[in-house]
Amino acid sequence: MGLPVLFHLAERIGGTYGVVDDAGLPRLDTCLRECVNTVFIGHGPAFWSEISLGVNEATRGGYPKGEVIPGRLQQLLKEHPNLYGDLSADSGFNAITRDPYYGYKFLEEFQYKLLFGTDICNVGQTVPIVDYFRQGLTEGRISQVTYDKITERNVTRILGL
Repeated sequence: MGLPVLFHLAERIGGTYGVVDDAGLPRLDTCLRECVNTVFIGHGPAFWSEISLGVNEATRGGYPKGEVIPGRLQQLLKEHPNLYGDLSADSGFNAITRDPYYGYKFLEEFQYKLLFGTDICNVGQTVPIVDYFRQGLTEGRISQVTYDKITERNVTRILGL
């Protein structure tokens, strides 16, 4: 149908909602290889925890803290033109803010593969990633081009708008 598939990756069956994969994302890798004409947009704690090495069962479903040592996620983003990352919710925000130096570097490196979202939208909701993007832009930690791609242009391109 030409529409992207946005998926929430859960850490285990019965843990929460979403599809499940093992650490290192071998099933996602297979899907990306077998369905090269389908755009996949990853989301959720188990997806974003793969931004750093050292992922284990205890950290896959939560919000890991500390330094990011580039992990499996970056490999998959580089290898597969059909994989994107949805930065919405606490999981995406945590991934890019847990290591501030690396987070902005990640945004610049994968600017063409990342999408802004809010996950859930309700009255009075706080969306801290908005201020994070604006601060990064104001401080020169991300470029205007990167900001524009992540906040609008990538999704416009993917959806053919």
